[in-house]
Parts: sequence; C-alpha cells; structure tokens
Amino acid sequence: MRFFGVVTIAGLLGKNTVKCSRQVMITPDKALFEVADNKFDVVILPGGLQGANSLAASDEVGTILRTQYESGRYIAAICAAPIALKSHGIAPGILLTSHPSVKPKLVEGARVTLENGLLLSIFQVNSSCSISGYKYSEDRVVTTDHIVTSRG
Repeated sequence: MRFFGVVTIAGLLGKNTVKCSRQVMITPDKALFEVADNKFDVVILPGGLQGANSLAASDEVGTILRTQYESGRYIAAICAAPIALKSHGIAPGILLTSHPSVKPKLVEGARVTLENGLLLSIFQVNSSCSISGYKYSEDRVVTTDHIVTSRG
C-alpha cells in the first residue's frame, strides 16, 4: 500500500526519524502539519506510552482526531494510544480496550493529567467532568462504531 502512496506516516516532530519503544525506528513521510487538512480513510495512533503521551498532548492531533471522528471516518488506537482519545474528548463512554497499564487512565471516573506530554496524575472526578471515561473490555481488539482499539 505504501508503494502506491496510499499510506502516509506523519510525524509530530516533522520528518525526522524517531526511536519508538522497543527501539523501533520510524521515518515519517511528512510532518503532521503538512497533512493536517487531509481527509483520511483511517487515522492510526501507534502504541508506546511515551508516544501516546505525546499524541495526547498535541493540539494538532486533537484537531485531526475530532475532524476524523465527527466525519464518521475510522480511528484506530493501539496499546497505550487510547489515552490520546480521552485527552482529546473522542467518543466518551464507548467500549474500548488498551494495554492493561493504561486501563486506570481510561475507565469511567478516572481523569488523565498531562504536562509537557508527560503523565502527571490520575484522579477520581465526578460524572460532570468534561473528560469522561470509557467502558473497558479485556478483549484483544474492540470496535465500537468507527473506533478500533487493541491491547497492543
């Protein structure tokens, strides 16, 4: 699919090669700002806690996710990446899954606090909180409407 230009990897930090968890190296095709106005068939948020925290802290990612969600197009979040969905208020209350380590950050009544892209705290909030939690499944993959999540 990449050969035909169907898949585009966009980087938060431009086109510089980044080292992901497990020492995987990825070189983006484009900087995120270059493709922010595109209409995507699917937006895939990769796993790894540090990367997920960066996605959760990015206003640009939030704008893309909200546009994608409101347009009824697919969003996939792998491993820890569902915390970015919560941070940006995407599909609150739906059934999803994630890496077990971030489950407490996602479930109903838990709120994620980020500063400079780093997880600072998780605390209980009442049901009137603007960032509501999700229903959680232990399944390996969960699809709810046009949101696909996996344990990673």
